[in-house]
Amino acid sequence: MTLVSALYGGILGLVLMAVSLRVSVMRIRLGISASDGSEATLARAVRLQGNFVEYAPMAVALLLMLELQGAPGWSLHMIGLLFLGGRVLHGVGFTSTPQRGGLRKWGMIATYASLLVAGAGNIVLALA
Repeated sequence: MTLVSALYGGILGLVLMAVSLRVSVMRIRLGISASDGSEATLARAVRLQGNFVEYAPMAVALLLMLELQGAPGWSLHMIGLLFLGGRVLHGVGFTSTPQRGGLRKWGMIATYASLLVAGAGNIVLALA
């Protein structure tokens, strides 16, 4: 059963919903249906949404593959929490005015670390 990857997939899906809803509300409030209308705040929100969509599916896929290969639950939770925490830090740092570069930097480090560990773990388990 794939309970851990399902948990983080569900949580990340809810985060994506929140990020996407934020973009939709901004579009309605600003009367902009496409692109960003040269509105800096909307442009950042759209980019945050896109950035999340670029990383989250691979993280969930890597977690699922690890889980299917029998990785210990604690390791899956560590990777999932590291990824989730990284995305939250990045999002807060990126959307703050002014941007909080330190949070954004640590968010990306956590994101990259989680993908590196998950990717390497999949390779090790696949070759074992």
